[in-house]
Amino acid sequence: MTRTESIMRLTDFWTVSAAGLRASLRRTGCAVSLTAVVLTAAAVPVQAQQGLFSPVLYVNDRVITRYDLEQRKLFLEAINLASSNVEEQALDALTEDRLREFATLRAGIRLTDEAIADGMTEFAARASLTTDEFIAELSQAGVARETFVDFVSAGLAWRELVQARYVGRVEVLDTEVERAMDVPAQRAEQRVLMAELFLPTDPEFADAVAEILPQILEIRSFEEFSAAARQVSVAGTRDQGGRLDWLPISNLPDRIRDDIRNASPGTLVGPLTFPGAIAIFQVRAFETSRNIPTGQVHVEYARYLIPGGRSDAAMAEAARVQAGANYCPDLYGLVPNATEAQLDVSEALLPDLPAGVAMELAKLDVGEISTSLTEGGALMLLMLCQREMRGEEFPNADQMRTSMLNQRFERLAEIHLEEIRAEAEIRRP
Repeated sequence: MTRTESIMRLTDFWTVSAAGLRASLRRTGCAVSLTAVVLTAAAVPVQAQQGLFSPVLYVNDRVITRYDLEQRKLFLEAINLASSNVEEQALDALTEDRLREFATLRAGIRLTDEAIADGMTEFAARASLTTDEFIAELSQAGVARETFVDFVSAGLAWRELVQARYVGRVEVLDTEVERAMDVPAQRAEQRVLMAELFLPTDPEFADAVAEILPQILEIRSFEEFSAAARQVSVAGTRDQGGRLDWLPISNLPDRIRDDIRNASPGTLVGPLTFPGAIAIFQVRAFETSRNIPTGQVHVEYARYLIPGGRSDAAMAEAARVQAGANYCPDLYGLVPNATEAQLDVSEALLPDLPAGVAMELAKLDVGEISTSLTEGGALMLLMLCQREMRGEEFPNADQMRTSMLNQRFERLAEIHLEEIRAEAEIRRP
């Protein structure tokens, strides 16, 4: 299968679940057989037969008959896609098919018998049936073979038109795939809005920290906490009063996750000792949805240790690197002489990360940097390279890219169909 075929393999008219399709087709106990329909039609007066094939709607120069409408209703019911108003649903679907047929014929698209046969095989396979078996099941539900052929043909020709019109003009960037793969993008869950205040653990600040820490722990208002963060915090958020963006609680390290989740707005969590810092967090608000299994959250991150701790020289070096790095590989070009002990890229499941590192990475989007921690007298620059869900239920990067391409093709196809509808002459008899 070519890449183009893979991209366009499924469109809106092929999204029938295999289990639902097969189960629905098997429910034939009360179905009307096609033979019965045909024999009944033959036995009724000619005037009634004419009513069966009388026009219901004109779409440009093409006609939708009462027979077409009844057949599409039976087809939708047979494949378990019928809505509560199946007549309106069937008429809308037939109208769109006539518009697609008009556009594809105008574009000079003609399907071969082989292409139609392949399309029928593809659709029948969704119910784990051969084409002949699928047609036999449809027949038991009163659906003519020609109805199935027309349905498949309209979809296949439209797929060819969309391919010719848009393939090569639509792309998904690597950065878009990375964002889509990020945990918050894949599954909503409980989020928390917090502010943070980090105090240094360097020996020269010990007396000052011992004096102001009890005062900070007495704070109850958001304004006071933000004012204190601006004055004494060594975190990169000090200029914003320690305020963080919304964070998925699943991104937080196990050490503080439950305390944060169980806290009420205004509550302080801490003090907590992280490498080179004492951290206090203030919970501001929550948004609740679904939880993420943290054991399936995989992160990749870069760590660059800058000699000098929080000295002016170390902070200047961190600022230089932060200004020049958009992605983790950029770091190697910015610090080409760094040893492996100074600069490395690691990956791990979230529960396996050191608590301080996990906390900092939880605040970051892919490509962002933190300089809140120290280690062994060095300033620790952390950069989030990637964060994604791992497990069979979550797509890999190639699957995500294909899914995003499909969505864009489908949206463009919908827009083009609406353009065709706007130009069409659609009228009732």
